[in-house]
Amino acid sequence: MLFAQQVTLSHLQYALQYRETLKSSSEGQVKLGIAEQSAEIGRAWNLLPESDKKPYTLAYEHARQQYDIHVKGVRDSRKDAYLEQVNHTFV
Repeated sequence: MLFAQQVTLSHLQYALQYRETLKSSSEGQVKLGIAEQSAEIGRAWNLLPESDKKPYTLAYEHARQQYDIHVKGVRDSRKDAYLEQVNHTFV
């Protein structure tokens, strides 16, 4: 996976948590629109030191591994089903 993609997806892990922080801190105040939320999250992410970004990168990597395992299982099951159908066709 490209490093830029990993950084972006780690940023999304951070954004999910940060949006909850924005929601709870803005209760009783004027709510930020999605563009303002995105800008705020981006500024906060860019200010984080690398050591604070690490948990989000690890969370992304774990989620990606789980996704890859799931996709492989789906592909394998489809392949098995296809081969079974082909074998029955030519028997």
